[in-house]
Amino acid sequence: MSAPSEGFPDLRSAAKQLLDDVEALVGLAGPHVVDELRNTLGKEAVVAVTGRVNTGKSTLVNGLLGAKMAPTAAQETTALLCHYTHGAPARAEAVLTSGQIAPLPLAANGPLTDGIPPATIDHLRIYLQAGALERYTIIDTPGLGSAATDHSARTESGMLGSRDTAVDPDVLLFLIRDELRPDDEDFISSYREHRGNGPSGGGAAATGSAEGRAPVIALVAHADNFGAGPWQGSDPIEAARTAAAGLAARMPQLTAVLPVSGLLAESVRTGALREQDVRVLRQLKDADDIHLQFAEQLGPPPGVRKEDFQRLTGLIGSYGIKFGREHCGSAGQLMAWLHERSGLAQLERVLRTEVTAPLENARVDAVLTGLLAAARDHSWPSAVRVRIESARHAPAFHRLQEEAALALLRAADPNHELVAVLEGLTKPDPVLPDLGPTLDGGKQYLQLASYYQSMVGTASTGAEARAARVIARSLLIRAGTARSAP
Repeated sequence: MSAPSEGFPDLRSAAKQLLDDVEALVGLAGPHVVDELRNTLGKEAVVAVTGRVNTGKSTLVNGLLGAKMAPTAAQETTALLCHYTHGAPARAEAVLTSGQIAPLPLAANGPLTDGIPPATIDHLRIYLQAGALERYTIIDTPGLGSAATDHSARTESGMLGSRDTAVDPDVLLFLIRDELRPDDEDFISSYREHRGNGPSGGGAAATGSAEGRAPVIALVAHADNFGAGPWQGSDPIEAARTAAAGLAARMPQLTAVLPVSGLLAESVRTGALREQDVRVLRQLKDADDIHLQFAEQLGPPPGVRKEDFQRLTGLIGSYGIKFGREHCGSAGQLMAWLHERSGLAQLERVLRTEVTAPLENARVDAVLTGLLAAARDHSWPSAVRVRIESARHAPAFHRLQEEAALALLRAADPNHELVAVLEGLTKPDPVLPDLGPTLDGGKQYLQLASYYQSMVGTASTGAEARAARVIARSLLIRAGTARSAP
């Protein structure tokens, strides 16, 4: 049974309102504390994209951004760490090794660094009003194993903290072509070890990952050309999914292993695909596969202009041409199919589940803890402490109670049946098991709440009792919302 998340107000918005309320109550006695906690709350998650050279890192970044800002080409292109963050107006700047900031012209396809010696640039910052950047900052890195050894060194020193300006990502997206090489595994191990032991910007602790280490998501890149490619009968993306599952089983330390096609993601998200391109694909519907495979040598099928065919190939590749012909009845149909096959939606779901949602929970919890400590240390009026304490137990912040109950029960009895229930509740799109016939409105939630509340009295441990109590209250909150819904 899906449990709609609308039962709970937005956690971050509730925390912002609480900070505003506290500031109004304490007046001049609290602005400094409140401002620091606002800064804590306002930090976005940091997503670093890395891997070996030519694995499509920048193309995937463009897909995530929905804008073709990261340079892409067959040769190595990203020689600098590039930080993409939310901001208006759109602009770019170079952060120099001296610490100075140099504004840069921002062209349609990225920042222009002409006139600034690359050796003097530590990293670039690009500010965009991209939807994804409201949830996380994205860092595009030079490839590992680069022929230009200083490019690889930038990535290794940046990720492993050997520079003063080392980045501290909350999650690492590691792109591979087919299989992780031994030096790839060494890098991932070193990264996880460093992030587990070194100072954290929120990633390791905030996401609650194993051993306190920031999560690593491996991405099987160029999935649309995996293995023998699209012209050999089988679907390469399905083969990439099989390979991803095998790698996940072999390396359980990876948070997830997913197949992706940066090319398809970029073309769909940046709006590069036009109605005319869809019409060209439709013209190819009955074309012979062998002719299409060797179109570069034989020329495109009759009636299709060479430049139109080349443009289409550049946008969706051979995979899109071969398999997309069955999904080009309309532009919307084709776009939806390409988006699904790109793997971007699944990646974004994993980022939300494993990174942004846990990180938001941790930062809101830090705000509540910080306010309580400040109220005690600065002897704030009792009305302020009452406001903070009431917030901790309000429906708006109940998600934190779910997380705390889950952590406690995992530690006490990791195989307890309520662990799975709490895990379902704490997902961004909560899911609960069905315990009987579905009822209308809030009755289903009330029925479930009664069931779990009955477990409190028979619980054998405090962790079990707390878990059952928290689950019951979660369902009562949702029942209230369901009853008031039209």
